[in-house]
Amino acid sequence: MYSEFRLNNKNIVDIYPIKKQIKRWFNCKWGSINDHKKLVRDVSKIGH
Repeated sequence: MYSEFRLNNKNIVDIYPIKKQIKRWFNCKWGSINDHKKLVRDVSKIGH
């Protein structure tokens, strides 16, 4: 089971609950998210 949020017919966030964590995939350019805690990583080259 997963949830997705769409804007103008385009997925902007996919959310997958996995055991004891929640995985989130953001469809945006790398660096456009302000991540002070360094929780985000770029998977554009490795896939997901």
